[in-house]
Amino acid sequence: MASATNTAAIDLTFNDDYESDDEENRLIPPGLLPSFLSEAFEQLYDEDGLCVFGKGLGSFLLLAAFVRFYADTKEGYVSIQQEEQQKQPAAATIRPPKPPLVLVLGLHNEGERQALQAILTSWGCPPEFMPTMITNEAGQSKDRTALYERGGVFCITSRILIVDILSNVVTSQQITGLLVYHAHQVTEQSTEAFIIRIFQSQKQPYGSGFVKAFCEHPDALLQGFAKIDKVMKALHVRKLYLMPRFHHAVRQELEETTHPPIVTELHQSLTPRQGAVQHAVAAAVQAC
Repeated sequence: MASATNTAAIDLTFNDDYESDDEENRLIPPGLLPSFLSEAFEQLYDEDGLCVFGKGLGSFLLLAAFVRFYADTKEGYVSIQQEEQQKQPAAATIRPPKPPLVLVLGLHNEGERQALQAILTSWGCPPEFMPTMITNEAGQSKDRTALYERGGVFCITSRILIVDILSNVVTSQQITGLLVYHAHQVTEQSTEAFIIRIFQSQKQPYGSGFVKAFCEHPDALLQGFAKIDKVMKALHVRKLYLMPRFHHAVRQELEETTHPPIVTELHQSLTPRQGAVQHAVAAAVQAC
């Protein structure tokens, strides 16, 4: 597919030959995610992009894994940064890295925010690693300034974030990156696209910030002309990861699982009145 931007052609791939690192180098604990989601996590962490799943394949679990990874200061992103600092010659003079400021966009209702917290709780995440929810009831901007300076993962509405950015409550230099859910809804005219455009343009002189987007509605990306290209342009990403049900890792996980699905059939007998209706309908059909 040709790109409508001035950049190089968009890379449409999910590397079938991708091999994860050794067990000790894994980014997430073994067994936390199905194998195909672990593969998706490692590839998306290595290079930003838009990750499109077939419906029901767990894009929300992948989002939760990234939230856990950036919020966990002991075994997540911060620990990796500390290991990299220790490898440098002047490691003793370098200050420990502070928690990253990662913002989650696209959680449009309270149900999705509660579902995210429920998943993290089921994984055993302590309360201090839980994302902070910033909605219309989150208080004044001066209160949010202190939260942003502390760092961590925040689930925030695009309306509040754009106001905070334009009023310098939070700057692009403070933000480590963005996690965007329901990415198929991001258009050039959307608030999310405006946020990403400001974020990347202001971040550029000081280094790049990451944008990782998730979508579980591939049909929505086929509507209109070059919809995928437009969405990726609005997200400022150049790589498209595809994870359909016929992907080898997904098929292997679903077909070769050690716990096959159990089908239970239940038969409900008719009530006397339902039986009378059935006999009446049968008699009417025979009469015709």
